[in-house]
Amino acid sequence: MKHIRGRAAALITFVLLTGAPLTGADYVIAVIDFSNATGDGSYEYLKIAIPEIFATNLAQSAGLTVLDRDRIKKTLREQGLSMTGITESDAYKIGKLLSARQILSGAIIKAGSELRIDVRLADVETGKIILADKFRCGNKDEIIDAIDSLSERIIGRMTGKKIMIGKDIEPDTPVPGGDLISAELTQINKYYPEGSNEPYYLRLGFQAKEYRGKKAKTPINISVVLDTSQSMSYRGKLDYAKKALEYIISGLDKDDIFSLVLYDDEASVAIPPTKAKEKDPLIKLIRSIKPGGGTNLSAGISAGYKLIEKNFRQDRINRILLLSDGLANAGITEPAELLKYIRNRTEKSISISTFGLGDYFNEKLMTAIAEYGRANYYYIDDSERIPFIFKNELSGLMTVVGQNASIEISPESGSSISDVFGYPWKSTGSGKAVINIGDIASSEKKFILLKIKPSLQPNGPSCILKARYIYTDAVGSRGRVTIDREAGLIYTPDLSLVKNGINPVVIKDVEMYSSSGIMEESIDLVDRGDFNKAKSQMDDNLKRIKDILKSINSKEMKKQAINIIEYKANIENYEKPNGPKDRETFLEMQKTGRNNQYLIRKRK
Repeated sequence: MKHIRGRAAALITFVLLTGAPLTGADYVIAVIDFSNATGDGSYEYLKIAIPEIFATNLAQSAGLTVLDRDRIKKTLREQGLSMTGITESDAYKIGKLLSARQILSGAIIKAGSELRIDVRLADVETGKIILADKFRCGNKDEIIDAIDSLSERIIGRMTGKKIMIGKDIEPDTPVPGGDLISAELTQINKYYPEGSNEPYYLRLGFQAKEYRGKKAKTPINISVVLDTSQSMSYRGKLDYAKKALEYIISGLDKDDIFSLVLYDDEASVAIPPTKAKEKDPLIKLIRSIKPGGGTNLSAGISAGYKLIEKNFRQDRINRILLLSDGLANAGITEPAELLKYIRNRTEKSISISTFGLGDYFNEKLMTAIAEYGRANYYYIDDSERIPFIFKNELSGLMTVVGQNASIEISPESGSSISDVFGYPWKSTGSGKAVINIGDIASSEKKFILLKIKPSLQPNGPSCILKARYIYTDAVGSRGRVTIDREAGLIYTPDLSLVKNGINPVVIKDVEMYSSSGIMEESIDLVDRGDFNKAKSQMDDNLKRIKDILKSINSKEMKKQAINIIEYKANIENYEKPNGPKDRETFLEMQKTGRNNQYLIRKRK
């Protein structure tokens, strides 16, 4: 499964094939599947995903009627017709069959290292193309941006009205104003129905604006824990890893500290904690690394922590980078025991990022280590991407503006915490909770979604929780910063106040975490071989996302819709009689699916 790569989406000339504005009629549009003309099966899911986003966008215009795509598919299937490959001569027949007046279709084409999306709108009566466009794009964000822009132009062309499809419910960049790092507390509603037992949600977290000032870079104390088991020699994985280590060393300042642990059956210190002022000897040692035997993951991690602790200081970024391509088969192999060890070390302000390489590592464990380690998880499906991904990690370390951030939550007035989504949390007694967020980089957002059970109160206002946000200022000289917030709630019998007070941003987060949880369940079902139940669950999940998108425009939700379609398409391809049945294809499918959900939860 290839990743879509490329530059930012670049809309090419919008071609209007008729001169006068289209006005004075009702528009009933059938959006059919696009054709995949790339010759690459890894793009097959886009022939469904792209038109799904188009249909969702166009339905936001009151001047257009967009036919339900599930109903279109069912109708065409009953007539022995397909959603793809519709020719102009088919337009009249299919339009009458669907009671549509226009048909939107398109194609996905490979244009060098990028994709090109061709789209056209045909008139049913004449079979002629009304308008057409094409654009180049790269990743999922760029595809969504391009479709949003194109949708706006189609709506404007057909109705004469301007609609901002691309205006997200939540901007990509942190809101301006305030300090460099702001503490957010956003409630789903300031009103709560009196006597209700419904759960209540709040979003809490940190937002960092882009830092453009000049400051001395926060010193880095970094230990790389590298798997050198025999499997790392396969497909050049170890060679690419060594190139990544060379890149890291070249990017460190003379006072930064670097150490390296190699592990196979046992762990050994290849480079003790060393200041990076003399880089050539370090690079020479790295180039001499050879593969070994088994995979003693716990020994490697333990050794990495010990090296970090030798030079630990609160004013340094203390980070372990763990790279592995296999299962833990020596030392501590029980995930719960290993995660307990990680959590205890994390509370001492040492974070750990994990890099899972290939198809045979335990992605659940590697994700959990990064979660409990308050840092990042990366799935690397192509060895050549190792240096690039390590570069991203190092870039984040070098732009940290807040360190060791956490949120302490104290329920008030009889309220209680039901759950926390986004980051691991720990109860501290008396119903209180602490969520360790980790370091905050320039322009970064780190949020949690808090689910609580409000107490049954009489009509009137009540403070339901207090939150304390804590972080270390890595830019200025304020040291440890504390910000206090509290959430109030008005209990009311007036349901109209409740209905009109809903905050769509928090609704979006609730739906996103819910959808991601359902997708994790679906992926687990596939692990157990229950493909049919997984696909049915995904169909319901996608329908829910599309329903929410009718009233809340969100790039995150559109990206999740694409994720669902992609994973289901991969399952269906795997199930085909002539589809790939090898173990590596299955494992890659599962790891890609879980990685996409991790990225959704972490807003990456």
